[in-house]
Amino acid sequence: DAIYRPKTHVVAENDDGNACFLEEEKLTFWQALNLYTLGANYCSKTENVRGRIEVGYDADFVVLDKDVAANPRLLRTAEIVEVWVSGKRTKIQGGDRDFKN
Repeated sequence: DAIYRPKTHVVAENDDGNACFLEEEKLTFWQALNLYTLGANYCSKTENVRGRIEVGYDADFVVLDKDVAANPRLLRTAEIVEVWVSGKRTKIQGGDRDFKN
């Protein structure tokens, strides 16, 4: 929901199609993603090791089954396919959300 809400408001409407927020306050998907990744780590003073997918940074991220960058409304139905923690790939076992190496 953290990225879904700001991005869906880019179209200046809520899920029911009703207008919401001011047009000039809209965020792009990439602006919202930046706020919740690098921006959040800047606030916690960890922006030099977290918040980016780059050499030397902690590699914590998820892979989704849908292209949410192309269509952020898919965030509501996207499933997590892979989870990477400290550069190591883990899988979600069934629907129980237990992570295994």
